[in-house]
This record gives sequence, structure tokens and C-alpha cells, in this order.
Amino acid sequence: MLEELNIPRDFFPEKILASKDVVGELNGEGAKLTGLNVGTPVCAGGIDALLAGVGTGILESYATINEWLEVTETSLNKRNKELYEKYYRVFKKIYQANEAIFKALHKIA
Repeated sequence: MLEELNIPRDFFPEKILASKDVVGELNGEGAKLTGLNVGTPVCAGGIDALLAGVGTGILESYATINEWLEVTETSLNKRNKELYEKYYRVFKKIYQANEAIFKALHKIA
């Protein structure tokens, strides 16, 4: 499926977590950029904004995210994975129907 859409596998997380799961803490660089304290817990759900930054081109790459925080541990939740797969199938249909619009948005960034 990813090959059909020309999406590299590393665009997606290896594991899917609940948004409340703590995956790491803010380091010095991230604290400096956000104004939050070093060591502030970072939850899985909080990463969405960073990924949106990469997707829109505001952040240069996924490596930038790793410069801001350090992931300490993750684990797979089978129910979340199944739910993700269901959402992904719907998203794929939305993307296919609106591909030109998504590409136009990408050009703006």
C-alpha cells in the first residue's frame, strides 16, 4: 500500500501508542525552542504537531524531532494498531479522491 502511494515506510511510527502514553521528555534544545522546562514529559499524542511541521515543511526533517526530544520506550498496543489500520484505509480513500488538493497544499509550504 505504501509503495502504491510512494510513501516511505519510515514516515510512520514502528509502534502505535495511546495519546496519553509518555514516550520521552523534552531536552535542552526543545525546551529552548518551546519555552517549556527541560524534562517536561512528552506524550505520544503530542507528537502529531511535530509531524505536521515536517509534513508542511516547517521542520526540515524527522531528524529535527529527534533533536528536540528523546524517546525512552514504546510498546505496541494491538487494539490501537487495529484501529489505526481501519482509519488508514479510510484515509487512503480520502487521499486518492483529493490527491491534487493535497499536492497543491504541499506546494504552498
